[in-house]
Amino acid sequence: VGLRGIDVSHHNGNINWKLVRTDKRIQFVYIKASEGASMHDNKYSKNIRKARATGLLVGSYHYFNPKVSASLQFSNFCRAIKNEPQDLIPVVDIEEINGATREHICANLQEMCDLLEQEFGVKPIIYTNRKYYEDLLKPKYSGYKVWIANYNRESVKLPANCVLWQFSSRLRINGFNGRVDGNSLCRGIDELKYSVGKR
Repeated sequence: VGLRGIDVSHHNGNINWKLVRTDKRIQFVYIKASEGASMHDNKYSKNIRKARATGLLVGSYHYFNPKVSASLQFSNFCRAIKNEPQDLIPVVDIEEINGATREHICANLQEMCDLLEQEFGVKPIIYTNRKYYEDLLKPKYSGYKVWIANYNRESVKLPANCVLWQFSSRLRINGFNGRVDGNSLCRGIDELKYSVGKR
């Protein structure tokens, strides 16, 4: 597995980004910006600025609640990222059901994806685990790039539209006090790059 990127949130605590940058395997980082209708990650602004200052490619993700209005969640994400430049396509992280039906989950997620595409000019990447994708999102989202979490390396079957594989949640990387998620590219880094409108 070739480590190429990490993803972080406030759960990772204070990160020494200059130390992170000493690991030459790491090209990019996705940073949690928001969750649901109102939560902003309190480390987001610091993380994205400091990571980008080291030369890492940076992108932002929103943790999606399938029971909450997509338009409220979209507005929350936009407020959270404000005017921070984005090098990578935005990501919707969906991994909960919260009692919602498959139809409701897909309809709400589609509204979120449509709003993001209107705002950024590009379809967002969808992050989820393999079972969630297979059971709930496939085949409706086969036209989207997906980022799949699957920590069982013995039975990795990734969908054809997978651009990122989160292969571990327990990596030790310079600059972190604890463990961090590790991600491998399924295709080239260009599949993740955001250039439309240069936000």
